[in-house]
Amino acid sequence: MYILLFIISALLMLLEMILFILNSKIHFIFHVVIILIAVMLIIVGIIIKKQKDKEEEIKSNLLLGDRYLKGIDVPKDINFAYNCYLKAGDLGSVEGYYRIAKMFDDGNGVKQDFEKAFKFYYKAAKLGHIKSQNAVGNMYENGDGVKQDMFKALYWYKKAADYGDLFFGRKRKRRL
Repeated sequence: MYILLFIISALLMLLEMILFILNSKIHFIFHVVIILIAVMLIIVGIIIKKQKDKEEEIKSNLLLGDRYLKGIDVPKDINFAYNCYLKAGDLGSVEGYYRIAKMFDDGNGVKQDFEKAFKFYYKAAKLGHIKSQNAVGNMYENGDGVKQDMFKALYWYKKAADYGDLFFGRKRKRRL
């Protein structure tokens, strides 16, 4: 998409140069409009390219994190997996925060820590991640990693349901 925008803007610039060389009697405003359109298309193309690069970086970090967490084709490295997920989360991926929360919630490669799990579930839940919203509700309901609060649990269950959670109210196993 961004390549197409660059091509169109280049063609507009070429058209402008041809009109200028031919000393066209086209009004000055027309020349300005063509140049402005070309520049805007270039800017839009750059923005789209940066967004696409960011999305690719997020995907790469999530994939790398999965591979290192499970030791698929690489030596198992929990710290590296954690850092990949964190980087994905910091780039805007709620899935990155959710995967870190799951690591701490399940004790997958790390010492089980409900407070840390809650912290990352909460980050993802605030950004609209349904599974995290349900998990936050469960943690408030059970008092895992956070003070038990049934009103907050209900709030997060409702929020998850509003976003389409089909398992509204599904219980999470309480860990002892």
